[in-house]
Amino acid sequence: MALNIRERLVAITKVWVEKGCITCGKSESICPEVFKVKREKWVKGATVIEGVDYSGLEEKIIKAAEACPVEVIKYE
Repeated sequence: MALNIRERLVAITKVWVEKGCITCGKSESICPEVFKVKREKWVKGATVIEGVDYSGLEEKIIKAAEACPVEVIKYE
């Protein structure tokens, strides 16, 4: 039996985006408190906003990672 998202929640201390982001915007739309998508000429892709306290955002971070079509959103 699979666990639902609330049963899998643990304290998240680190979030990052690996190479390969396709700039779809899902991470920012799901969790704008943590992710910012850059669509500049030389820099494209999702980035993690520095200095964010992840407590209370675990569910949104997990949803963003699960929604990533190229699976480059990671967390610990």
